[in-house]
Amino acid sequence: MIHPREGHCLAVIGSQFIYAIGSRLYNTSKTCEVFSIEANEWREQPELNRNRYLSTAVTLNERFIYVLGGYEPQVTDIERLDTGSNHANGTSFWELIKVYSPGLENDIKYWFGSCPVSATEILIFGGKKDGASSNSSYLFDTATK
Repeated sequence: MIHPREGHCLAVIGSQFIYAIGSRLYNTSKTCEVFSIEANEWREQPELNRNRYLSTAVTLNERFIYVLGGYEPQVTDIERLDTGSNHANGTSFWELIKVYSPGLENDIKYWFGSCPVSATEILIFGGKKDGASSNSSYLFDTATK
């Protein structure tokens, strides 16, 4: 990796790219970098809009990376990277998606799990907020934001 990391999340696009996202090493970080398996090298990627530490990442459709939660941002501040545009022309950016969900915001903030359950849906479950653990789960539909 280019930057030392801890508390970061990873996302995989196909069998070609591994993204290392966010971190906390001295301070929380917005950095993102990608490892090309074929080229065996790391490259810088656009910075996120929010610092991300103890976040989770989900890949949908072998193209879109969603980063959720973390110690600093609101849990309802979700970011999306379209990796298809990134590799095609190098002009990608992290899109900030604000989600209105009082239940989600009240229950969890970081250390939660997430996984894709369909081409557009992400299941969010467990986690912590203010030192309390959660057994809640939420379904985030990326098609309806």
